[in-house]
Amino acid sequence: MQETLDLMMAAINLMSLAKASSKDPRRFKEDVANLCRMVEDGIWEIRRLTQLINRHDLSEKEMELAMDIKNKIPAIKELRARTGKDLNQAKDIIEDFMEDNNVPGFKRFTY
Repeated sequence: MQETLDLMMAAINLMSLAKASSKDPRRFKEDVANLCRMVEDGIWEIRRLTQLINRHDLSEKEMELAMDIKNKIPAIKELRARTGKDLNQAKDIIEDFMEDNNVPGFKRFTY
């Protein structure tokens, strides 16, 4: 989520820079339109991440742990401690999050 906010701040800074350095008003319009699209994409990314957070009901710490395959078990433990969910429920939630976020090295095992 921080990357999205950084992208939006960069777009705003670029827009200011484009305005200051642009000598051709038509080019400036194009630059601003491109930057607006970038900001809009950033807003959609924030909405998508918010939906993922709400969908999985994970805390920031749990999400941070779950983004690294080596921390899958600590993420499950953290979720269980916070919510009281049983092992299978917590494992499914963490694995769904990992799958949705394409965590490197994650592979869902089926029995």
